[in-house]
Amino acid sequence: MKSNNNRNNNFTGGHRLFGIAMMGLVAAISASLIVPSQMLLQGADAQRADTYRVRFIQVKVLNTHEGFLSGDGEFKLWGGANGKQIFLDTCTPAPGKFDCDGRMNDVSKNEVVKLPASKYVDVVVPRGGILNIGAYGFEEDWGGWVKTTPPAWAQRYCNIVSSICNYWDITSRAANWIGDTLNANDKLGVVEIAYKVPNYPQGSITVTSKTRDYQLTFSIEKIGGIVLSPPLTRQ
Repeated sequence: MKSNNNRNNNFTGGHRLFGIAMMGLVAAISASLIVPSQMLLQGADAQRADTYRVRFIQVKVLNTHEGFLSGDGEFKLWGGANGKQIFLDTCTPAPGKFDCDGRMNDVSKNEVVKLPASKYVDVVVPRGGILNIGAYGFEEDWGGWVKTTPPAWAQRYCNIVSSICNYWDITSRAANWIGDTLNANDKLGVVEIAYKVPNYPQGSITVTSKTRDYQLTFSIEKIGGIVLSPPLTRQ
């Protein structure tokens, strides 16, 4: 009987050791699964971005670029953010056109032109990224001008780094706006400002153009969030 008891004790002890070993194995497997899951969540968080709406509210004219006897100014102005732009006037260009003649086409000094609610651009900015906002244009005296657009790299890179995104001056200089030498169009000073999201002023924001031709008032609103698809990598 004593030998049987020893065998039973050995058998029970073996099961106990086996059970402890299995518990350790399960714990190790669980830990190995948890760590990659945490890393995956962190990686997903790093790819999050938010959609911001930049709404252009009004333009106050400071300099019409017209003489005393020349009448009112005819402003052609575009505003935008991170490479996207929209024509700023009380009218909307017809399909295939890039400008129209609204109240901005007949402005006097210190006049304030209220823009319709449709004058906005929506841009996606990674969390902690940069929101570059600006405007450019000219005072029209001659109709033979050619519209310009922001450089292609503006939409790709301007939401990440602010130092390379002074493209408003670049865009304004690239435009063929000089026109007739006897009555040349006058380029207007640009508006150019950048914010690291989500650190931007609340409510209405007013910025004066570099050459004090006008003041642009706009607002910034976060309207949604998305998760950007992470790039695929080979192991």
